Amino acid sequence: MSNFGLFAAHSAVIAVVLIHHVESVKMIPHPINSLKFRSGHCNDGIAVPSKAIDAHVVVRSAAECARVCMEHRKCISFNYRRHGEGVNCELTGWRSHDCSKLETRLGWKFYLPENPCLNHGKLDIVDNVRVCSCVGAWVGKFCEIRVTDCASYIDHGAIDDGFHVVFIHPPTADHPFHVRCTFSGKTAYYILAQRIYDKENIPGIFNKTWADYKYGFRTNSMVFWLGNDKIYHIAHPESRFHSLCFYFVLNNGSRFCTFYSGFTLSPEEHGYAMTTDHVVKDVVTASCIVNKVDVLNPDKKPGLRSQGMKFSTYDRDQDQSDRNCAREFGGGWWYRNCTDLGLTVASMSNMFWSDVFNNTNNTGPTKIEKMYINLWQSP
Repeated sequence: MSNFGLFAAHSAVIAVVLIHHVESVKMIPHPINSLKFRSGHCNDGIAVPSKAIDAHVVVRSAAECARVCMEHRKCISFNYRRHGEGVNCELTGWRSHDCSKLETRLGWKFYLPENPCLNHGKLDIVDNVRVCSCVGAWVGKFCEIRVTDCASYIDHGAIDDGFHVVFIHPPTADHPFHVRCTFSGKTAYYILAQRIYDKENIPGIFNKTWADYKYGFRTNSMVFWLGNDKIYHIAHPESRFHSLCFYFVLNNGSRFCTFYSGFTLSPEEHGYAMTTDHVVKDVVTASCIVNKVDVLNPDKKPGLRSQGMKFSTYDRDQDQSDRNCAREFGGGWWYRNCTDLGLTVASMSNMFWSDVFNNTNNTGPTKIEKMYINLWQSP
């Protein structure tokens, strides 16, 4: 029996709220307990910070001053002076290399730590803990671990549960990029696309060009497409195994979902062709009614199957129909002779999930109010 855990529907809604505001994520810090110090470069080390955390530290040597600095939670660097038979030690939090902010004091020397942080990470103090603040898709005590996917953050204990915008650098990608992920226990899922009813939603909001779908777009806080190029790298066979999920919320509160075991896209030169495995019918989740019908590849409608189909937009028609399905339906998709799953159609009031729900044919008050396409992975 497959257990995808409790689907975080509420987290997905939170993601929509935060999507414009979250630019980075605060990682779980890994304390650094030992540093090597070197003389500052400004004026041969005699230019020192004027502000000290503690200006009256009693020590007998520069090495002892360095040890005291390491034992102090807020100390990053120190000033040291030997005079006659005595010494002075001042602990500082200075970490900049801007010489103009320092002052020259006769007899004093300034000592900075050799930066132990790799891959452009910087030594910092977070919550009174001396840590490497990593940048891009790097984590670890010294920013030495490349994050290839969202689940990697779980692997290395580098993130808390909840919704986060994070950097990843998949094995096949030339550079890192931002993704939106929700973390829950040992599971992470990407938000690939979302569409939520709002009075600001404009008809044709998914009627974008090939380039828009390639790089991704966010029209407002309710509409989002990650980008086919990023999806290709995330779901590449060299990456971790993924499960695809379609998730719908109706305006009466009902929730429906379909899970697919396995999902990949071909590279752009092959049209971002979609490949999925079978529908997972034994999913254990309390958050939605699990649909067991393969709406991407309906058995009785071979002309509507998305399996193996290239992605189509109105300006790059790659379907097998005499019509331009993307132009006709008003949005990009993996059309064959058009589709049984209309999620990017021109108007949300015309969205359909054949054999499950159809906004167009529904004459009652119930409508699809929220749509998410997610990609699940576990460590």
